[in-house]
Amino acid sequence: PGMEPGDVVFVLVQAEHDVFQRKGADLVMEKTISLKDALCGVKFAVKHLDERTIVVNIPQGDVIKPNELKFVAGEGMPLWKRPFEKGRLFILFKVAFPSKMDAAACKQLASSLPKQAAEKIPTGEHVEEIDSGLVSTTIE
Repeated sequence: PGMEPGDVVFVLVQAEHDVFQRKGADLVMEKTISLKDALCGVKFAVKHLDERTIVVNIPQGDVIKPNELKFVAGEGMPLWKRPFEKGRLFILFKVAFPSKMDAAACKQLASSLPKQAAEKIPTGEHVEEIDSGLVSTTIE
């Protein structure tokens, strides 16, 4: 009373989260799994923003590739003006490879994987074979 009416303005600041990043109504998370889990299947739990625990099951026989992106429908953020509909939860899979494997483990793994045609390696004086010249690195 006795004052001119005006607008109420709210300013929202989105806080960073340890697990999830928001992309509109979608959520994105990274999950690191072992090479065994990537090849043989895995079940893992994700604690959601609303405190629910979601169990994600990658069944045996479904192979996860490094940096593969999969999503769970309906587990993202509520959609604008449709609070009962939700976006997607994207999971970016990182596959942790072993740093070394002994000969017996290599032989056992090779016998379990599908056979591939051997690459024809050229021979002659113009061919040079490098035994251990590769060095692990990153490009940044």
